Amino acid sequence: MSSSFTYSGSYTVVDVRKVMDMVHADARMVAQATGLRTQAYVDRVMGDVQTFAESGYLEKIEIRLVAGGKNVKVWSYDVNEKVSGLSSDRPGGNLSSVNANRMSFTLYYSDKWKAMADTDQEKFRNKLAINWTTTTDDLSVAHLSVSDERAYVSNSYGVTRKVYK
Repeated sequence: MSSSFTYSGSYTVVDVRKVMDMVHADARMVAQATGLRTQAYVDRVMGDVQTFAESGYLEKIEIRLVAGGKNVKVWSYDVNEKVSGLSSDRPGGNLSSVNANRMSFTLYYSDKWKAMADTDQEKFRNKLAINWTTTTDDLSVAHLSVSDERAYVSNSYGVTRKVYK
């Protein structure tokens, strides 16, 4: 027996999973190329990211390479639940060399998440593999420039990716 959950008339949980699988592929490539995170860790993080996305709680995710407390390369994925006119690209373009000593993931929560009661947020967090906390990192990318843009889309659900370096 199988089931599918419909979020709107134009995408399903399967569409969300397809798009998040492409983001996951990018994260695995970055981790493998840099050696800064294990594949197992990336899989746990991206499992949580998918859970947030499937629930409509994700606005944006960023994968950051950091050196000396400063971002040296950032993959930024803006979630869009009403994509139109975009075709989907393939994951990739992640292997340019940069000198970094840390790889981190930053989640930006949707208005739907922010409107939830604290107790409901805590209940949701208890299902996650990672203990997500508020970051004190410098999240700025103003000193970087966009070097690549892609879109990952399935039906009307998608992300637009910008790579800053």
